[in-house]
Amino acid sequence: MYTYDNKQFKSKKMLFSHLREQGTISCSHGYFLKAFSKNYLNIEQTLAYIGSAYTLNRSVKHTDFTVNDVYFKNMREFEIHYNLPANTLSSMKNKRKISTSEAAKIALESPEVQKQIAYKNSHTAKFLQLRLPTTNFVYH
Repeated sequence: MYTYDNKQFKSKKMLFSHLREQGTISCSHGYFLKAFSKNYLNIEQTLAYIGSAYTLNRSVKHTDFTVNDVYFKNMREFEIHYNLPANTLSSMKNKRKISTSEAAKIALESPEVQKQIAYKNSHTAKFLQLRLPTTNFVYH
């Protein structure tokens, strides 16, 4: 039996459901059980632990980033934009233990990306992007 707010709960699952319905906690059931056992089945200590540690230890992935005022929603979009092989940024990021935007800035300095940037800024590329109608008329 577990007691919380002068209410008796037969199981940990019932206690978890009650706390979740109240909005006291927002973690998963498994995380609650681990925290509950870590705090020696003390409900108040568990709630304090979840309140402080759950938000701190939680891995929040921010996949979007901005490089040189250009917004990318993920690393693959950057790689496609600059015609790089898949997982280029990911491997740079993991090897050097840096952020995604820092890896992108380093990737921008590579010769392959510099060629892509030069081509995209060239007059030929801009002319080809205009998509003018072709002049392949058949004369009779």
